Amino acid sequence: MSPISLTAVRARGGRVEAAPTGRASPLARAALVAYAVLLTYGSLAPWQGWRSLGVSPFAFVSAPWPAYITSFDLTLNVLAYLPLGMLLTLALYPRPRGLPAIVVAVAVGAVFSLLIETVQNYLPTRIASNLDLLTNTVGTVLGAIAGAAFAPALIAHGRLQQARRRWFGPEVGPLLLIVALWPLAQMHPGPMLFGNGEINRDLVAALLGFFGRRISEFDASQFAAAEVLATAAGMLAAGASLAAGMNRRAPRLRLILLLL
Repeated sequence: MSPISLTAVRARGGRVEAAPTGRASPLARAALVAYAVLLTYGSLAPWQGWRSLGVSPFAFVSAPWPAYITSFDLTLNVLAYLPLGMLLTLALYPRPRGLPAIVVAVAVGAVFSLLIETVQNYLPTRIASNLDLLTNTVGTVLGAIAGAAFAPALIAHGRLQQARRRWFGPEVGPLLLIVALWPLAQMHPGPMLFGNGEINRDLVAALLGFFGRRISEFDASQFAAAEVLATAAGMLAAGASLAAGMNRRAPRLRLILLLL
């Protein structure tokens, strides 16, 4: 099948050009699923100590505002759900699109946040909050608006596909999705930048066990050095994985810096 048969044709100024088709984006839908899973993981970590408070799991919705509010937490909630709203509208494209897509994305994001906050009632290290629900929804709204605005250019006009074909190999989709999980995993708070929470601690313990050592035998400086080494290894693996999928025309340094 010829390329022109896949698109509508229109005339403009005496020229014939291909009009954008109403195609969907499998990559956007896969990214949405991956981000939703990662957001669930980060919101419910450490996934232990489950218990019931003996009250309605939805009692937090009508509870007073939290006594202690920090701008950092509010901003983090908005930023965490902004990609969710954007990916929702991109995944919905082309049906629905525009305002209907924004409405559906906000509704799905709000329900998703409500479920997350409800489950947090059963974790001792988490506090369900109606303010978190509100800021999460605000982030979804902002992301949905951005997604609806950029969807035609990114999907209908094929700019994502064009950049992907220009810079990466034909079968690089799964690799890009895996690499994208690395920066998203940074949402879990950790003592070191790019530390991925407690993941690197487990990695350090495994490496030390291979050499017959234990973390408990390290002093503070030795443990910090081991933590830096494990974090650097994680950064190197993410950057090398991204570079492995690029072709010669790709701006490798700029893309790797963008990843970082």
